[in-house]
This record gives sequence, structure tokens and C-alpha cells, in this order.
Amino acid sequence: MTRENAKKLQSMMAKEAVTLLMLGGAEADTAEHEEAIRLIGEAWGLAEEETARQIERIGHGRQSVRMGAENMPPDEGDVPLALTGREVINSVYTSDMV
Repeated sequence: MTRENAKKLQSMMAKEAVTLLMLGGAEADTAEHEEAIRLIGEAWGLAEEETARQIERIGHGRQSVRMGAENMPPDEGDVPLALTGREVINSVYTSDMV
């Protein structure tokens, strides 16, 4: 996996966490997604700012859900699938990302 693909994986994790919040409410557990984002950043030596930005996306999603936002702005093109952190990682290994 390249650093660019690691960044994409972080982004995908953040999107899935936001989708989980949208489906499960603001109290949905996104800890697995957040930890995976941190671990990916550490493992691939990504800038801490990039990792922090992805974690912030989850926080913004949680805040939007708490405020009752029904339509969140589109997020970088792909439609989230509401996958768990583990499912996101597994999907990357079965895609052309690696």
C-alpha cells in the first residue's frame, strides 16, 4: 500500500464513521473507526494534521447529527456504505487500492 492509498483508507474510515452516526444517532460508537484512522497514520508515517483532519470529520458529523441535520453536504464523491472499521479494511484488500 502506498501513502496515498493509506490517506484514502483514512478518508474512507471517516466517511463510514459519519454514516454510522447518521444511521445510528449521535451516540453511535465510532471508536473503532477513529482508532483505525490513528493506526493507519502511524503505520504509514502520515502527517498528524491529516490524521487529525479525518478525526475532526467524525466530530463534525456527530455534531451535525446532534443538531438534527438531515442532509449533510456530499463528502468527496463516494457514497458511504455504513461499514464497520474492519469491513472497510477488508474491502480495501479486495479492491484495486492495494
